[in-house]
Amino acid sequence: MTALHIGNVKIKNPFILAPLANFTDLPFRILCRKYGVALAVTEMIDAEGIFHDKYKIKEEFTNVKEDRPISAQIVGSNPDAMVYSAKALQKEGADIIDINMGCPSFKLSKKGAGAKILDNIELIHKIVTLTVKSVKIPVTVKIRAGWNDDKNAVKIAKTIEKAGASAITIHARTGKMKFRGKADWTIIKKIKKAVKIPVIGNGDVRSAEDAIDMLKKTGCDFVMIGRASVGNPFIFRECLHYFKSNKLLKPATPGERRDAFLELWNISKKYYEPEFSRFKLYSYGFTKTLKGGKFFREKISNTKTLDELKELIENSFVGM
Repeated sequence: MTALHIGNVKIKNPFILAPLANFTDLPFRILCRKYGVALAVTEMIDAEGIFHDKYKIKEEFTNVKEDRPISAQIVGSNPDAMVYSAKALQKEGADIIDINMGCPSFKLSKKGAGAKILDNIELIHKIVTLTVKSVKIPVTVKIRAGWNDDKNAVKIAKTIEKAGASAITIHARTGKMKFRGKADWTIIKKIKKAVKIPVIGNGDVRSAEDAIDMLKKTGCDFVMIGRASVGNPFIFRECLHYFKSNKLLKPATPGERRDAFLELWNISKKYYEPEFSRFKLYSYGFTKTLKGGKFFREKISNTKTLDELKELIENSFVGM
């Protein structure tokens, strides 16, 4: 396999774990790496919160050798805060800084951040330029096809490249669409043709076939997978196998799902007490399509202690 790079960071294959709030914490990223993830991106880090000392950098970003290379994603519309947080994350050991200009949340939109910033090309250029100049590690930017429409998508991508970014991720929906409707992969193809830096495609990749299809149809260099990985780290193993052999793997068995879920539990225990709420969210992905999965999720919602939760995971996949 030809070596891939983002800036000076070597990436061993084309498959990247997307940043997902409430899901892609340290334990889940480590688990996904065991199944083939080449690069993982942290949950979104509020640059203003770091800048004004509302959040502690060591709590927002945990750096361990099992989770490398790691891209730390920051979000905000204040250039000073973005520069400050990027420098702090570099000091803590981030391999890449990723700037979020793609989150469509109402909370960020009110602040002119996330995907809403796509309406302000001058601010995009300023933030990327200053951030790139402030750190010695690669800076990447994640965008959408635009806020309301995609008429400026290529112009935005060129602006980001000119500002010095080492790669660009394009989620092929507009900010207004959020996660509704179908992702338009032609936008990824247009941007790939327009810029020389690596392009990471994102949106509607639900299987290994989708991932390889995106690589072939758009010419993108990497594929970023988000929601389809929740409770399903096996998707990366399937992508890598199909990419190398052009053959599809069989889906993970119920036993493999149980073992992976327990492994996530054990990894979590290694670093901090497992979060009840997260494991309830993960349970949907790990039991989706399994016979008895709905009953399992109903039972997990009624568990009261972490020990009960672990026992339920250990004993409930038999016969599913």
